[in-house]
Amino acid sequence: MDGAGYRVYRRLSTTQWAKVSGSSLLTCPSFVDAPPATGQTFLYEVRAVDKAGHESAGSADVTAVTVDRTGPAAPTGLTAIGDDFSPPGHRPLWLATEYVAAPALSDWVAGHGPLPPAALRALAAELAAALAAVHACGLTHRDVKPSNVLLGRDRPMLIDFGIARAADDSRHTSTGGVIGSPGYLAPEQAAGGAVTEAGDIFSLGAVLVFAATGTGPFEHPGEQPSAASLLYRIVHEPPRLDGVPAELAPLAAARATGRPGVVAPASMVQAWTMRGYAATVSPAAGRRGFDELVELLDEGGYTSVVATDSELEFARELVPGDHVSVEEVVESISPEKKTGLGVGRFVTTVKTYRDQGGEVVATQRWRTLRFRPAAKPDTAATPDAAKPDTAEPDEAKAAEPRAPRPRPALNRDNAFWFEAAKEHRLVIQRCLSCETLRHPPGPCCPRCGSFEWDTVRASGRGHVHSFTVNHHPRHPAFDYPLVVAVVELAEGTRLITNLTGVAPEDVTVDMPVVLDWLDADPDLSLPVFRPVASEDR
Repeated sequence: MDGAGYRVYRRLSTTQWAKVSGSSLLTCPSFVDAPPATGQTFLYEVRAVDKAGHESAGSADVTAVTVDRTGPAAPTGLTAIGDDFSPPGHRPLWLATEYVAAPALSDWVAGHGPLPPAALRALAAELAAALAAVHACGLTHRDVKPSNVLLGRDRPMLIDFGIARAADDSRHTSTGGVIGSPGYLAPEQAAGGAVTEAGDIFSLGAVLVFAATGTGPFEHPGEQPSAASLLYRIVHEPPRLDGVPAELAPLAAARATGRPGVVAPASMVQAWTMRGYAATVSPAAGRRGFDELVELLDEGGYTSVVATDSELEFARELVPGDHVSVEEVVESISPEKKTGLGVGRFVTTVKTYRDQGGEVVATQRWRTLRFRPAAKPDTAATPDAAKPDTAEPDEAKAAEPRAPRPRPALNRDNAFWFEAAKEHRLVIQRCLSCETLRHPPGPCCPRCGSFEWDTVRASGRGHVHSFTVNHHPRHPAFDYPLVVAVVELAEGTRLITNLTGVAPEDVTVDMPVVLDWLDADPDLSLPVFRPVASEDR
């Protein structure tokens, strides 16, 4: 055990010896009385770190690499070097790597508590770069966890390639077995499925949650769940992001989905390329080809338009910093067709969305119906005998039943609010973790990401934050002019509501208001606000 200039330091376990010489660490597995898989696992690690080292030169975050002692020098910047002196054709007998005197992330957090936001951002950037280097070699690490992250003096380091696999290697260490460490696995990994690069990114997100909170994303503080419980939660429950700093919660949530960072909602690609209000009222000097098409259709009497369908295909997800442009071409114009709206033509265009580098990020097939509005019946030609009984306008209006008020879109996130309103109680959702109040209601806290909440009852006092007076279009359930205001409650949240008991011209910003109730029908009660009277003060 003293060959090759190494001195025995200590025995690590029944299957491994460690020897050091200077700053090197020699791992020498003892295959006597060892499980059958020990030698094979060691062989995988030697091959994985060899592949990572030779194909990721300059990636200073990957901390293991083997090189042939007779071959070229080790890549600059790698933090660990390994030598394999095994005879040709034999399995590796030992692996020498650089010895790093640094604590594991798991030990550091246990002894010192969660990392501050600045350290978390640095940790995320360094580990993401390390995984990028590993993935560029065609490998997946498959066991990214706090104990496999060393907090080195200069940078964090990713270690332990014992279960890493090449992307084209479909073998498993056991048939149907779960490979990795419970608590930090991706759902597909926990279910025994194939592990991809996205699984490593998911595990990285779980490690960052641990670093930020001291608890894994599928554990509760203070508990020690079984491996079976952790695997079940990973597959069937969302990760817990309680305690993750607000500025890092979006990143942690993105990593928890297997993405390297925040991405944009895919369907928003169309909205981001719309001209917007400013461009509409101040159009560019030049005329677009689509404008000419619309003018030709208008000349043919097809002055009305309705969208019929849209088919989107996405080449990649957009990320913050992308600049998106769109090019639209006419694919087809149908023969004239008779529809329920009138006679018209279906116009199909194809929009191609590109990023700042000119690469296609999405395509959209957009179909509209350009039609001539159907003529309305000529009421002037109606015989007097066929005309309805004419009554005074006010009497006829009073005799007609009032149109029902539009119904709110109820779901599991807001049903509690409308149920409380039926009892004339105005409630505000409150996060149980950070006690932040929020409105409109939602499933999780926008500040800390917690899914735990309750409600508090509002005082019913507030002031007008902003308002508008609606005149058109008119809905038969409302009286016009209709004052719609954003009211800021004394508790700090805001809601959109109607103002009653005040003329539109008398409404002002910051005007004090007090809660009142509108019972629209037996199943719908809504909060409205009126000016604060002297008796309300």
